Amino acid sequence: MTGFVEWNRRRKLRADTVYLCNEILAHPTNEAVEYLTELIRRNGLFALPVEWDVIRLVRAFVYASEDVTQDRKDALLEQLHRRD
Repeated sequence: MTGFVEWNRRRKLRADTVYLCNEILAHPTNEAVEYLTELIRRNGLFALPVEWDVIRLVRAFVYASEDVTQDRKDALLEQLHRRD
């Protein structure tokens, strides 16, 4: 049963990560950035099933957005540097 639980957790993590990256690339919001930051904090950056280029692109979109507050940008940057 443990194998299924782990597989299901990874499947949900992948679905959440892909959804958030797509949402941020379409229109960055505080909520999406906060949730992505939390995913990185809980799982580690290297556990996320996305390429580094996607993470860099997401980071660029977040920092270029005027809709995301500075504290959300700083929290995301802190998690990205901590896991780098």
